[in-house]
Amino acid sequence: LKFIEKIMYNLDGKILSGKLEKPQKAVTPQGKLDVTELTFHPDGRVSYCTLAAPEVLDTLWGRMKLTGSARFAENGKVDSGRCDGIQKLSFSFGECRINGSFHFDHSIMWSNFDLAEDMEISIPFGKLVITKGFGVHPGGSLAWFTPANEVRVKTTYGEFINMSGKAMGLYPDGKPAYFNISEPASINTLAGKFSVKGLMHLYNDGALKSVEIQSPVVIKNEAGNLTVKGYIGLHNNGKVKFASLDKKAMLKTAAGSLAVQGYAEFDEKNSFIEGKLASPAKIRGVTYRAGSVIKLNDKGEVLSPMPGK
Repeated sequence: LKFIEKIMYNLDGKILSGKLEKPQKAVTPQGKLDVTELTFHPDGRVSYCTLAAPEVLDTLWGRMKLTGSARFAENGKVDSGRCDGIQKLSFSFGECRINGSFHFDHSIMWSNFDLAEDMEISIPFGKLVITKGFGVHPGGSLAWFTPANEVRVKTTYGEFINMSGKAMGLYPDGKPAYFNISEPASINTLAGKFSVKGLMHLYNDGALKSVEIQSPVVIKNEAGNLTVKGYIGLHNNGKVKFASLDKKAMLKTAAGSLAVQGYAEFDEKNSFIEGKLASPAKIRGVTYRAGSVIKLNDKGEVLSPMPGK
Protein backbone atom coordinates (compact mmCIF):
# COMPACT_ATOMS: atom_id res chain seq x y z
CA LEU A 1 0.00 0.00 0.00
CA LYS A 2 1.40 3.36 -1.02
CA PHE A 3 0.44 6.25 1.25
CA ILE A 4 0.57 10.02 0.73
CA GLU A 5 0.10 13.08 2.94
CA LYS A 6 -0.20 12.43 6.70
CA ILE A 7 0.40 8.96 8.15
CA MET A 8 -0.26 8.19 11.82
CA TYR A 9 1.54 5.47 13.79
CA ASN A 10 0.96 3.62 17.06
CA LEU A 11 3.64 3.76 19.76
CA ASP A 12 4.98 0.39 18.61
CA GLY A 13 5.62 1.75 15.11
CA LYS A 14 2.69 0.08 13.37
CA ILE A 15 0.56 2.21 11.05
CA LEU A 16 -2.61 3.57 12.67
CA SER A 17 -4.12 5.37 9.70
CA GLY A 18 -3.28 6.93 6.36
CA LYS A 19 -4.49 8.10 2.96
CA LEU A 20 -3.56 6.09 -0.10
CA GLU A 21 -1.91 7.66 -3.13
CA LYS A 22 -4.67 6.21 -5.34
CA PRO A 23 -7.52 3.70 -4.92
CA GLN A 24 -6.06 0.30 -4.11
CA LYS A 25 -7.39 -3.10 -3.12
CA ALA A 26 -6.85 -3.80 0.57
CA VAL A 27 -7.82 -6.78 2.71
CA THR A 28 -10.66 -5.85 5.08
CA PRO A 29 -12.90 -7.92 7.37
CA GLN A 30 -15.17 -8.31 4.31
CA GLY A 31 -12.54 -9.27 1.76
CA LYS A 32 -10.57 -7.18 -0.69
CA LEU A 33 -12.12 -3.77 -1.31
CA ASP A 34 -11.08 -0.77 -3.36
CA VAL A 35 -10.31 1.91 -0.79
CA THR A 36 -8.70 5.36 -0.52
CA GLU A 37 -8.07 5.58 3.25
CA LEU A 38 -7.48 3.04 6.01
CA THR A 39 -7.41 2.90 9.81
CA PHE A 40 -6.02 -0.14 11.59
CA HIS A 41 -6.46 -1.93 14.90
CA PRO A 42 -3.23 -2.42 16.91
CA ASP A 43 -3.12 -6.03 15.67
CA GLY A 44 -3.13 -4.86 12.04
CA ARG A 45 -6.76 -5.56 11.18
CA VAL A 46 -8.65 -2.83 9.30
CA SER A 47 -11.09 -0.98 11.57
CA TYR A 48 -12.15 1.82 9.15
CA CYS A 49 -11.92 2.27 5.42
CA THR A 50 -13.06 4.83 2.86
CA LEU A 51 -14.56 3.10 -0.15
CA ALA A 52 -13.35 4.19 -3.57
CA ALA A 53 -16.77 3.29 -5.05
CA PRO A 54 -20.13 2.10 -3.63
CA GLU A 55 -20.08 -1.49 -2.34
CA VAL A 56 -22.73 -3.91 -1.06
CA LEU A 57 -21.53 -4.98 2.38
CA ASP A 58 -22.82 -6.92 5.37
CA THR A 59 -23.89 -4.63 8.23
CA LEU A 60 -25.09 -5.49 11.73
CA TRP A 61 -28.64 -5.19 10.36
CA GLY A 62 -28.41 -6.75 6.89
CA ARG A 63 -26.77 -6.22 3.51
CA MET A 64 -26.69 -2.61 2.36
CA LYS A 65 -25.12 -0.63 -0.47
CA LEU A 66 -22.70 1.80 1.13
CA THR A 67 -20.53 4.69 0.05
CA GLY A 68 -17.76 6.69 1.71
CA SER A 69 -16.35 5.65 5.10
CA ALA A 70 -17.27 2.38 6.82
CA ARG A 71 -16.38 1.09 10.30
CA PHE A 72 -16.11 -2.63 11.04
CA ALA A 73 -17.35 -4.25 14.25
CA GLU A 74 -15.50 -7.08 16.02
CA ASN A 75 -17.56 -9.64 14.08
CA GLY A 76 -16.41 -8.09 10.78
CA LYS A 77 -19.72 -6.52 9.86
CA VAL A 78 -20.12 -2.79 9.25
CA ASP A 79 -21.59 -1.01 12.27
CA SER A 80 -21.26 2.58 10.99
CA GLY A 81 -21.36 3.98 7.48
CA ARG A 82 -23.32 5.88 4.84
CA CYS A 83 -26.08 4.55 2.59
CA ASP A 84 -25.69 4.82 -1.18
CA GLY A 85 -29.26 5.91 -1.76
CA ILE A 86 -32.33 4.63 0.09
CA GLN A 87 -31.89 1.21 1.72
CA LYS A 88 -34.49 -1.11 3.28
CA LEU A 89 -34.05 -2.83 6.64
CA SER A 90 -36.53 -5.04 8.50
CA PHE A 91 -36.96 -4.92 12.28
CA SER A 92 -39.48 -6.41 14.70
CA PHE A 93 -41.35 -3.09 14.73
CA GLY A 94 -41.57 -2.78 10.93
CA GLU A 95 -39.68 -2.30 7.66
CA CYS A 96 -37.71 0.94 7.48
CA ARG A 97 -36.44 2.90 4.51
CA ILE A 98 -33.26 4.59 5.63
CA ASN A 99 -30.95 7.09 4.02
CA GLY A 100 -27.83 9.05 4.90
CA SER A 101 -25.47 7.91 7.63
CA PHE A 102 -25.94 5.32 10.39
CA HIS A 103 -23.70 4.50 13.32
CA PHE A 104 -23.36 2.28 16.37
CA ASP A 105 -22.79 4.35 19.51
CA HIS A 106 -20.57 2.39 21.93
CA SER A 107 -21.31 4.77 24.82
CA ILE A 108 -25.00 3.82 24.87
CA MET A 109 -24.78 0.52 22.94
CA TRP A 110 -27.32 1.07 20.19
CA SER A 111 -27.42 1.85 16.46
CA ASN A 112 -28.81 5.12 15.09
CA PHE A 113 -30.44 5.58 11.67
CA ASP A 114 -31.83 8.43 9.55
CA LEU A 115 -35.22 7.80 7.96
CA ALA A 116 -35.73 8.44 4.25
CA GLU A 117 -39.43 9.14 4.94
CA ASP A 118 -42.00 9.00 7.73
CA MET A 119 -43.17 5.47 8.51
CA GLU A 120 -45.66 3.62 10.68
CA ILE A 121 -44.33 1.24 13.33
CA SER A 122 -45.79 -1.01 16.01
CA ILE A 123 -44.56 -0.62 19.60
CA PRO A 124 -45.99 -1.42 23.07
CA PHE A 125 -47.89 1.90 22.96
CA GLY A 126 -49.62 0.84 19.73
CA LYS A 127 -49.15 1.89 16.11
CA LEU A 128 -47.71 5.32 15.42
CA VAL A 129 -45.89 7.31 12.75
CA ILE A 130 -42.25 8.22 13.33
CA THR A 131 -40.12 10.80 11.56
CA LYS A 132 -36.48 11.90 11.18
CA GLY A 133 -34.69 8.97 12.78
CA PHE A 134 -34.63 6.09 15.25
CA GLY A 135 -32.27 3.86 17.25
CA VAL A 136 -32.10 0.10 17.75
CA HIS A 137 -30.81 -1.93 20.71
CA PRO A 138 -28.32 -4.75 19.89
CA GLY A 139 -31.12 -7.29 20.23
CA GLY A 140 -33.18 -5.53 17.56
CA SER A 141 -35.78 -3.76 19.70
CA LEU A 142 -36.51 -0.05 19.29
CA ALA A 143 -34.21 2.15 21.43
CA TRP A 144 -35.53 5.62 20.52
CA PHE A 145 -37.71 7.32 17.92
CA THR A 146 -39.17 10.70 17.01
CA PRO A 147 -42.99 10.57 16.84
CA ALA A 148 -44.68 12.65 14.17
CA ASN A 149 -47.64 13.21 16.54
CA GLU A 150 -48.28 13.32 20.27
CA VAL A 151 -47.96 10.00 22.13
CA ARG A 152 -49.66 9.05 25.40
CA VAL A 153 -47.28 7.44 27.88
CA LYS A 154 -48.51 5.58 30.97
CA THR A 155 -46.19 5.57 34.00
CA THR A 156 -46.40 4.92 37.74
CA TYR A 157 -46.68 8.72 38.12
CA GLY A 158 -49.68 9.00 35.82
CA GLU A 159 -50.29 9.42 32.10
CA PHE A 160 -48.29 11.98 30.14
CA ILE A 161 -48.30 13.23 26.56
CA ASN A 162 -44.98 13.23 24.73
CA MET A 163 -44.61 16.28 22.49
CA SER A 164 -44.74 15.66 18.74
CA GLY A 165 -41.33 16.02 17.15
CA LYS A 166 -39.55 15.26 20.45
CA ALA A 167 -37.63 11.99 20.79
CA MET A 168 -38.74 9.16 23.09
CA GLY A 169 -36.53 6.39 24.46
CA LEU A 170 -37.38 2.77 25.26
CA TYR A 171 -35.67 0.02 27.22
CA PRO A 172 -35.05 -3.30 25.40
CA ASP A 173 -38.24 -4.71 26.96
CA GLY A 174 -40.30 -1.81 25.54
CA LYS A 175 -40.76 0.14 28.77
CA PRO A 176 -40.40 3.95 28.50
CA ALA A 177 -36.89 5.23 29.27
CA TYR A 178 -37.41 8.95 28.54
CA PHE A 179 -39.92 11.31 26.94
CA ASN A 180 -40.81 15.01 26.80
CA ILE A 181 -43.82 16.13 28.85
CA SER A 182 -45.93 18.52 26.79
CA GLU A 183 -47.95 20.09 29.64
CA PRO A 184 -46.92 20.88 33.26
CA ALA A 185 -47.93 18.11 35.65
CA SER A 186 -47.72 17.45 39.38
CA ILE A 187 -46.14 14.17 40.49
CA ASN A 188 -45.54 12.53 43.86
CA THR A 189 -42.10 10.98 44.41
CA LEU A 190 -40.18 9.60 47.38
CA ALA A 191 -38.25 12.90 47.40
CA GLY A 192 -41.40 15.04 47.42
CA LYS A 193 -44.16 16.48 45.24
CA PHE A 194 -42.98 18.27 42.10
CA SER A 195 -44.48 20.37 39.32
CA VAL A 196 -42.68 19.08 36.22
CA LYS A 197 -42.38 19.60 32.48
CA GLY A 198 -39.86 18.83 29.75
CA LEU A 199 -37.58 15.80 29.61
CA MET A 200 -38.32 12.96 32.05
CA HIS A 201 -36.12 9.87 32.49
CA LEU A 202 -37.32 6.69 34.20
CA TYR A 203 -35.50 3.63 35.51
CA ASN A 204 -36.47 0.30 33.95
CA ASP A 205 -38.66 -0.52 36.98
CA GLY A 206 -40.62 2.72 36.39
CA ALA A 207 -39.03 4.79 39.18
CA LEU A 208 -38.19 8.42 38.41
CA LYS A 209 -34.58 8.93 37.27
CA SER A 210 -34.60 12.64 36.40
CA VAL A 211 -36.96 15.45 35.47
CA GLU A 212 -37.15 19.25 35.21
CA ILE A 213 -38.89 20.97 38.15
CA GLN A 214 -40.87 24.06 37.13
CA SER A 215 -41.36 25.83 40.48
CA PRO A 216 -38.97 25.98 43.48
CA VAL A 217 -39.56 23.17 45.96
CA VAL A 218 -37.87 22.38 49.26
CA ILE A 219 -36.52 18.85 49.54
CA LYS A 220 -35.40 17.51 52.90
CA ASN A 221 -32.64 14.95 53.20
CA GLU A 222 -29.93 13.85 55.61
CA ALA A 223 -27.43 16.43 54.34
CA GLY A 224 -29.80 19.38 54.70
CA ASN A 225 -32.70 21.18 53.05
CA LEU A 226 -32.44 21.85 49.31
CA THR A 227 -34.44 24.52 47.47
CA VAL A 228 -34.56 23.02 44.00
CA LYS A 229 -35.64 24.40 40.65
CA GLY A 230 -34.58 23.01 37.27
CA TYR A 231 -32.98 19.62 36.75
CA ILE A 232 -33.15 16.96 39.48
CA GLY A 233 -31.81 13.43 39.34
CA LEU A 234 -32.75 10.61 41.72
CA HIS A 235 -31.12 7.33 42.65
CA ASN A 236 -33.24 4.24 42.09
CA ASN A 237 -34.03 4.19 45.83
CA GLY A 238 -35.69 7.62 45.49
CA LYS A 239 -32.96 9.65 47.19
CA VAL A 240 -31.57 12.77 45.50
CA LYS A 241 -28.59 12.15 43.20
CA PHE A 242 -28.27 15.62 41.61
CA ALA A 243 -30.12 18.87 42.22
CA SER A 244 -30.06 22.30 40.58
CA LEU A 245 -30.21 24.69 43.54
CA ASP A 246 -32.45 27.75 43.43
CA LYS A 247 -30.91 29.04 46.67
CA LYS A 248 -27.70 28.58 48.64
CA ALA A 249 -27.82 25.49 50.89
CA MET A 250 -25.91 24.75 54.10
CA LEU A 251 -25.10 21.03 53.96
CA LYS A 252 -23.61 18.56 56.39
CA THR A 253 -20.74 16.64 54.77
CA ALA A 254 -18.02 14.23 55.84
CA ALA A 255 -15.68 17.27 55.78
CA GLY A 256 -17.98 19.45 57.92
CA SER A 257 -20.71 21.96 57.09
CA LEU A 258 -20.37 23.55 53.64
CA ALA A 259 -22.32 26.36 51.98
CA VAL A 260 -23.15 25.19 48.44
CA GLN A 261 -24.75 27.00 45.51
CA GLY A 262 -25.65 26.19 41.90
CA TYR A 263 -25.88 22.43 42.25
CA ALA A 264 -25.14 19.52 44.56
CA GLU A 265 -24.56 15.79 44.07
CA PHE A 266 -25.15 12.98 46.57
CA ASP A 267 -24.52 9.24 46.83
CA GLU A 268 -27.26 6.66 47.41
CA LYS A 269 -27.14 7.32 51.17
CA ASN A 270 -27.68 11.06 50.56
CA SER A 271 -24.10 11.90 51.58
CA PHE A 272 -22.74 14.98 49.79
CA ILE A 273 -20.07 14.19 47.17
CA GLU A 274 -19.87 17.26 44.92
CA GLY A 275 -21.00 20.88 44.64
CA LYS A 276 -19.95 24.51 44.12
CA LEU A 277 -18.90 26.43 47.22
CA ALA A 278 -21.00 29.51 47.99
CA SER A 279 -18.35 30.80 50.39
CA PRO A 280 -14.73 29.95 51.28
CA ALA A 281 -14.33 26.69 53.19
CA LYS A 282 -11.44 25.33 55.25
CA ILE A 283 -11.10 21.55 54.95
CA ARG A 284 -8.30 19.75 56.80
CA GLY A 285 -6.21 22.90 57.00
CA VAL A 286 -6.66 23.93 53.39
CA THR A 287 -8.87 26.87 52.41
CA TYR A 288 -10.89 26.57 49.19
CA ARG A 289 -12.26 29.75 47.68
CA ALA A 290 -15.91 30.49 46.85
CA GLY A 291 -16.89 29.20 43.42
CA SER A 292 -14.64 26.15 43.69
CA VAL A 293 -16.23 22.84 42.70
CA ILE A 294 -15.54 20.51 45.62
CA LYS A 295 -15.52 16.71 45.25
CA LEU A 296 -15.33 14.59 48.41
CA ASN A 297 -14.99 10.89 49.17
CA ASP A 298 -16.91 9.19 51.99
CA LYS A 299 -14.06 9.97 54.41
CA GLY A 300 -14.33 13.72 53.82
CA GLU A 301 -11.10 13.87 51.82
CA VAL A 302 -11.03 16.38 48.96
CA LEU A 303 -10.65 14.65 45.59
CA SER A 304 -10.84 17.86 43.59
CA PRO A 305 -9.63 20.55 43.34
CA MET A 306 -6.10 19.91 44.52
CA PRO A 307 -5.06 22.09 47.50
CA GLY A 308 -4.48 25.69 46.47
CA LYS A 309 -6.41 25.40 43.19
